[in-house]
Amino acid sequence: STQSTWGAMGDSFYEYLLKQYLLTGRKEPRYQKMYNATLAGLRSKLLVRSPHFTYVAERHRNIIHKMDHLACFVPGMIALGADGDPELLSIAKELTQTCVQMYFSTPTGISAESYLFDQVGIMSPDAKYYILRPEVVESLFYMWRATKDSIYQDWGWQIFLSINRYCRVDGGGYSSLRDVTQLPPHKTDNMSSFWLAETLKYLYLLFSEDSKLDLQKYVFNTEGHPFPVIPKQP
Repeated sequence: STQSTWGAMGDSFYEYLLKQYLLTGRKEPRYQKMYNATLAGLRSKLLVRSPHFTYVAERHRNIIHKMDHLACFVPGMIALGADGDPELLSIAKELTQTCVQMYFSTPTGISAESYLFDQVGIMSPDAKYYILRPEVVESLFYMWRATKDSIYQDWGWQIFLSINRYCRVDGGGYSSLRDVTQLPPHKTDNMSSFWLAETLKYLYLLFSEDSKLDLQKYVFNTEGHPFPVIPKQP
C-alpha cells in the first residue's frame, strides 16, 4: 500500500505488537522484534520535529503533515515500552506536549479530531469536531506512570475541566461537539462508549495510586479493558 498512518485503520495493530509481548510476560520475543521494527519505521519515515511541535505525520505516496487525535496514543505506547530508555522517553514527552496543545490551542480547551501542520510546524484544526476520544489522556496516564512528573496530572485536570464545562449534559451524560473552535460549542447529542470505557477510566487512574492497577500485572487492550499478564508456567 502507498498509504501509511498511525491513525485510523492502523493504530491498533502497532499497539498490539507491544502489548502482546507484554501480555505474554515478555516470553514471545517475536512480538518485541516486530514492535521495534515498526517503531524504527515511524521514527525514520513519519516522525517530524519542527521548530514548534513534534508530530506523527501520514504518508500517501508523499508525506502528509497531518496528525489525528487518534494517533495521540503513540506517546503513551512509547512510554509503556521504553523501559526507561531516555531517548524514547524524550520522543514520548515531545509528542505528548503536541497532543496536549491540540486541546490548549482552541477556544474551548478541547481538541479537534485532527490537525494540519504548516511549513514551520504551526498546527491548525482540520476536522473540528470532538467525540470524547481517550488517546491524549491515555498517554498522560502512561507518561505519569513512567516519569512521575506531575505536569501530566496538571494537564489531565485542565483537559477534564474543559470537557466538563462544554460537553456535560444537564440531564446526565456527556456529548460530542460539532466544532471546538466555536464558543459556545454545539453539542451533537452523542456519547461514544469509549468515553466511559477509556477516557474517564484513564483520567481516574491518572490520579490514583499505582496499586490501583499495576502495569506489571495487567495490560490494557485498545478499548481500555485490563487483561492479566499470563503468569510463568511452573
